[in-house]
Amino acid sequence: MTPYDKYLNCLVEIIEHISQEKKKQSEISQDERSKVSEKENEYMRRMDELKKAEVAVRQQYQSVWESCTNQSGLRRPMDQRPVETPLNWLEAVKIQEQFANKIRNWFNDITQRAIIERQKKIQEEQKRREELIAAKILEEKRRAEEVARLERERGEVLLEEMKRKYKKRH
Repeated sequence: MTPYDKYLNCLVEIIEHISQEKKKQSEISQDERSKVSEKENEYMRRMDELKKAEVAVRQQYQSVWESCTNQSGLRRPMDQRPVETPLNWLEAVKIQEQFANKIRNWFNDITQRAIIERQKKIQEEQKRREELIAAKILEEKRRAEEVARLERERGEVLLEEMKRKYKKRH
């Protein structure tokens, strides 16, 4: 092998090494871009989950707040600091939804009881009024009968007096 052939072989090896180096660099940078993209996607997915959880919790809190203030006149419940939990946020939101439903049902029960109690009071008041009206009508009837009886008696007495006067004259 001539020195020129050796030189060419060395150049070819250098070019192959450079090409392999570029290829490895390209693969490494592609892997890094893929990993970064994967991390960004994971970050965005987690942020979306957190936003959904925040929206769900705010809606539940708003629902409970409206139930407390609108239906029963209670004051607004205080914000509470979250307690660390081993549950994932979906399970925690489900538990909150269950408690929010229990609170809503409790308010509905109280409202229904109040409506029933109010209806009973109205019915009792109506019954009392009807009894008073019936008693007044009975009293007026009794008075009218008494007045009629007294008039009859007075008429009979007057008739008897007239008979006596007439008999004395004749």
